[in-house]
Amino acid sequence: MTSTLTPVPLPERLLAIWRDVLETHQVDADGLSVDGHLPDLGTRSILIIEIAMRIQREIGVDVPLETFIETRTIAELARAIVEIDPEADAR
Repeated sequence: MTSTLTPVPLPERLLAIWRDVLETHQVDADGLSVDGHLPDLGTRSILIIEIAMRIQREIGVDVPLETFIETRTIAELARAIVEIDPEADAR
């Protein structure tokens, strides 16, 4: 019997990374969604560097820090990552 796992969509994977990092730093992640406004969470801080490192490690894409500033939501960030690496959503 083989099971086919459905891959988790990239925005949901990014959301999981974001929540994990915020919780590690004791930042309230309640209400965080793929369409939530990221600057409201203080995303221009050191947390972005940690999130960028996790994205590189877990998804295999180096996201320029400017991309975090230019995108307003995790959904937008996911689209930007796919523009950088079209295979990112398939990993």
